[in-house]
This record gives sequence, structure tokens and C-alpha cells, in this order.
Amino acid sequence: MTQTDALRVAAAERGCIRVFTLELPPSDVTSLQDPKGDAPSTGAAVAHLLGLDWLDEDFIEIFDIDDLETLGLAGYLVQGNGVSKDDIAPDVSRLSALTGPVLIVYSGAFGDEPAVLKPARALEYVGLYQEERSKVAFTPLPSKAAKEIVSPPVPNSSNPHLTLLWAILALPVLAILLGILVFGVLK
Repeated sequence: MTQTDALRVAAAERGCIRVFTLELPPSDVTSLQDPKGDAPSTGAAVAHLLGLDWLDEDFIEIFDIDDLETLGLAGYLVQGNGVSKDDIAPDVSRLSALTGPVLIVYSGAFGDEPAVLKPARALEYVGLYQEERSKVAFTPLPSKAAKEIVSPPVPNSSNPHLTLLWAILALPVLAILLGILVFGVLK
């Protein structure tokens, strides 16, 4: 995939992880990670760096590669984000050589909307990686109950209208009996 293709976000895109390095002073990186006061939110600031109006900041990560210690960026993408080892293999040496702050943008950041990224000079595109998807297997269930046809439940045969009619007829009879009983006790 070319860099131009990687910077195009399809509508309802799923499972893509875009990686950029940040060529910013440490204070600006800190401001991106934890905006203070009137500073724009992380989502708004990163969106601006990518030439967009909006990004969902829940799907953005900014951190220093040194924070990953021995795991490294390639290991983080494989173990922490589910990127296949085969997908990352061609870039392992390049990813291992990177230092400094990195920006990771997940597909969810775009809110299912298409976009064309126009990274600012402070961002250097590193790569686009795909999350490994689980293979779905439709194997038969081992239980005997799963193989048999379950009969539908037998509907209740009582009619609610008939029950209401009986209640209406029984109420005056009960009232008369109660009246006779009360009148007989009081006499």
C-alpha cells in the first residue's frame, strides 16, 4: 500500500492503526497529551495536525517510544494492539530504530467517516498496520440438545377477557355475601 493510500480513511473503516512520529518540542508533546486551560483537547489538536476538523481522542495514543523499554514499538503493536507478526515483519528494523514521541491513530478516531489525512510537517508517517482478525469457525455444537428440534412453548389457553368477565360477575355476589355477613353480626 502506498503512503497516499494509507492516508485515506474509508467510511466505516475497522482495524487499521496508523503510526506517526512527532517532531515537536517536549513541551508541545506534553500539551498534546495533557492539555491545560484553554488549550485545545487532544482530539482537536491531533486532528489539526492531521488536517482534519475532529478526531475521537479515545482512539488516539501519544507516548514516548522509550516508555516501552524492551518491548519496543513493534512489540507494542503486535502484543498490545493485535497486529500480526507477518504484517509488521517488513518494518521491524525501522520501527526498532525509531526514538522519541509517537502518535498512534486507530480507525475509531474517525467516527466511521471517510477522511484524507494531510499530516503537518511535525508528523512523519511511519506506517499503516491492520489488526489481526479472529478466524470465525461455525462448528456444530456438541450437545445433543443443540441437534434436536425444540418445540415451541404451548400458549396459555386462558382468555383474559373471560377472566375479567368472571371477576365482574363475582364481585357483586361477594359484596352481597359480605353485606349479609356484616348485617347478621351487627344484629
